[in-house]
Amino acid sequence: MSDSDEAQRRTAPVMLWEFASLAALLALLAAVLFVIEWSAGDGTPETTETPEIASAARSEQASTEPSASSAPSEGMPERDTAMSDASAPGDAVGQSQQAGSAAVDSVHEQAASQSQQPGSAAVDAAHEEAAGQSQQPESAGDPAASLSDDAPSDAMSDGAAETYSIEIQIRVHEAFDSISVGGNFVCGLRPDGTARCWGSQSVGQTDAPPGAFSSISSGAGHTCGLREHGAVECWGWNDAGQTDAPSGEFASVSAGTWHTCGLRATGALECWGDNGSNGRVPAGSFRSIHAAHRVTCGLLVDGEVACWGAAEAAGATLPDGPFVQLSLSRDGAVACGLRADRTVACWGRDYQGQASAPAGSFSDVAAGGWHACGVRLGGAVECWGKDDLGQSEVPLGHFDAIVVGDGHACALGPDGHVACWGNQKESQGTSPDGQFVSLVAGDYVTCGVLISGAAVCWGDQYDGRDFAPHGEFSTFGTGAWHACAVRDDRSAECWGWNFGGQTDVPPDRLLSVDGGRYHTCGLRPDGSASCWGGFPDELSGTHFVPDEQLVELWSGGGSTCALRADSTAVCWDADGLIDAPSGTFTSLSVGVHQSCGLRADRSIDCWGDNRFGALNAPQGAYGVVAAGESSSCALDLQGRISCWGSEHDGLLDPPQGSFADVSVAAWHACALDHDGEVVCWGDNGQGELDAPPGPFDDVIVGRNFSCAHRIDRNLECWGNGGRAQLAASGWHSR
Repeated sequence: MSDSDEAQRRTAPVMLWEFASLAALLALLAAVLFVIEWSAGDGTPETTETPEIASAARSEQASTEPSASSAPSEGMPERDTAMSDASAPGDAVGQSQQAGSAAVDSVHEQAASQSQQPGSAAVDAAHEEAAGQSQQPESAGDPAASLSDDAPSDAMSDGAAETYSIEIQIRVHEAFDSISVGGNFVCGLRPDGTARCWGSQSVGQTDAPPGAFSSISSGAGHTCGLREHGAVECWGWNDAGQTDAPSGEFASVSAGTWHTCGLRATGALECWGDNGSNGRVPAGSFRSIHAAHRVTCGLLVDGEVACWGAAEAAGATLPDGPFVQLSLSRDGAVACGLRADRTVACWGRDYQGQASAPAGSFSDVAAGGWHACGVRLGGAVECWGKDDLGQSEVPLGHFDAIVVGDGHACALGPDGHVACWGNQKESQGTSPDGQFVSLVAGDYVTCGVLISGAAVCWGDQYDGRDFAPHGEFSTFGTGAWHACAVRDDRSAECWGWNFGGQTDVPPDRLLSVDGGRYHTCGLRPDGSASCWGGFPDELSGTHFVPDEQLVELWSGGGSTCALRADSTAVCWDADGLIDAPSGTFTSLSVGVHQSCGLRADRSIDCWGDNRFGALNAPQGAYGVVAAGESSSCALDLQGRISCWGSEHDGLLDPPQGSFADVSVAAWHACALDHDGEVVCWGDNGQGELDAPPGPFDDVIVGRNFSCAHRIDRNLECWGNGGRAQLAASGWHSR
């Protein structure tokens, strides 16, 4: 046999195998598309009230989680949750765990498989959790890139990897006349006037009261609705009195961050909550109002504009009118108005030229904090201001209306099609399919109402990891993108990203709880373990737990370790037991790629992946050890911090002094000093180092957020893009 014949003989089965695999993949995708189209139907409401979320795996290239390289640069604004009517990333669209929350569907999944492995499923492989730390894929370089757990990605063998580019849209299968996007939730107004909200439920923002409304307006954490007889009723976050609506009849209402304003039928204004101006409102008769982050602007009946509050739009020199339309950015920094002669004027923050509107005639205008856009009379779109993410790369064609977020914009055509552009990090700049009748934009999300009445949202599916629930807790723990806590009655509550079911708490009574990447485990009073999430065994549908009595447990990455009564360790993942070190320990800490424990002689023993020196624990006696992603830290008997493993943004350069506790994540760490204050170091791209003042008695960190337990037993969390300014217990940065 010749060399060429031999090569053909060896190649033919491979080609046939690849062809068969490709055919199977195409059949699978066709089946998925068929199910999606069938479930979408004609857009009529679903009869079920149960949340239905079809989650899709993201690879590291398509992860929604921010990486170190994507952290906001110095001088850039943080991702503010303060929103006007059209504002906010929605958990909205993501978590819907409460009873009666919106039935949602992932309706737009685009899977582009590269280097498809023969015989592997198109999506299932991306859902697999690493079975033990010893099975991590070989790679070189900084763990921030090569060992990132930014997305479920264990589809590797023989040096090949599957990657997927998956975009998820959330569709609510009900008919709505209008929708309003809040800070981490969405509310819609049905044709019968009743309101339905979905998203984060941390402060009651989705608890819409029964009855009919004529309009609704959602702020950062609350919503106010106008009843058909003119009364205003509000629900949700109320730390500044923003939901304490006065009695009497109103013609319209607008919700901001910590305040709400209503317009009386006479044209007089009335505001409640903290509006940034000590409750003062200008005199005059108004025809419309627009509330945002600590600022309000209104159009007077003569067409002139008035702005008041504490943001830039209120402190700028106001242009002359008359105006017929007003747009206010979600952060209250920029306002734009459309005059009666169709020219546009903008004012407020102008660092990037966002308040320097071009000359000419427009039919619509929308203001963002860093750029603004308008629709020309001929239907062409023009944008001005910051242009680092393609904000000026406007689509061609004819459009009627436009909305602007933080770095992206979407325009609505006369035939109902939508074109989006700009920031693509969360797919918010991706143009959706379908025929729409209206749009509303948040910072990193856009929602629209289809001609069928169904609501569709795309972009950042806010997970609410930093929205700690109100109330007192005895203990708590964090995962990579979620957190859990145990109340005095031993019930557990979890919040945050729920990709693997890690926040779906079972009806157990628990003594303690801790989380990994996609799973959570708790310890029952009888010493048995309870675990949920983490892509459990497909046959049993449950997460493995050892059948023995335990005294304490720790979770991290894809595994959990616990101490038995004899102080020996046992470790497991979703599928079964994994290797644990022999001998006895006094405490353990489970990271992503390594775990560590304290021996009885106070020495540290670590096991797992040592490519970045994560197992090179210092010698000596220590009282606390904490394992992160590929780094660990420990406190010696004098409370001094030592760190080892992967260096990232100063993670191995801890603060000096004496501390009582320490916790380590992927790129940052926090320590608790003896006065109860929290000190953090490392990467601060999402505000995870911006700890509030204490005193606290415990601190634990997650992927890009941090949480601490106050001595009054309330929880506070911060980070995750600055959105923890809305965290529980009433703390926020005003």
